[in-house]
Amino acid sequence: MKLTSEEIFNKALENLKNENDILELHKKTYEILIKEKEKYYKYELENFISALKISDEDKEKIKEAFLKKRMVNNIEYSNFMEEVSIKIRQSVQPLSGSIAELCINYEIQKEGLIKDRDYVRRKNHTDFTIYYKGDKNKIHRIEVKNVSLRERGTRGLKFDGDSLAGFFNQPTEFTEENINVIDKSLKNTNGYCYVPKGTLDYIKSKKGKRFKDINELGKDMKYFSLNGIMP
Repeated sequence: MKLTSEEIFNKALENLKNENDILELHKKTYEILIKEKEKYYKYELENFISALKISDEDKEKIKEAFLKKRMVNNIEYSNFMEEVSIKIRQSVQPLSGSIAELCINYEIQKEGLIKDRDYVRRKNHTDFTIYYKGDKNKIHRIEVKNVSLRERGTRGLKFDGDSLAGFFNQPTEFTEENINVIDKSLKNTNGYCYVPKGTLDYIKSKKGKRFKDINELGKDMKYFSLNGIMP
């Protein structure tokens, strides 16, 4: 979509009848947003169809079919493309998160740690909890993220994790502000943020301190399990 949130807001403000009614303002922004979304679908579909070697009549039939509103299980979608994209996103997101956790689980087990003895999954709002063999009250918690940092990645450290593990494939997500927030949080918990090597190189160039290669996670958790402290 071409308009920014501020542009949509200002456009709604121009057509506001009651400047004291914030609900009317919000409603108008939503109406503009829907119209912009419909324009976007039409624009992208037009670009796609224009490259097809079919008659103009068939192109119009395809556009009509693709842009027709759809009602599925009492949910209205703007068109076929929106229905498919939302369903795919809703199905892929939880799957990708679960796969990321399975990869971390593999890394931990590879170092000889045994589930439900040396560590547990999905307990007390955190993804992995590692126990110190000498005192199970001493723990180290790991928050697992998939490929995108997002705000939850940094916020979760304050409440649910002593370390963060993520398969982050977009290094530029790690702004200096994000790096500083993560460094500060992990210094307090004596943990690390485990990331892919390519992302790690980028973060190190930005002076990130408490970041490690994700392939070191298993060894570090084994160290904690044996010694009760992080390396």
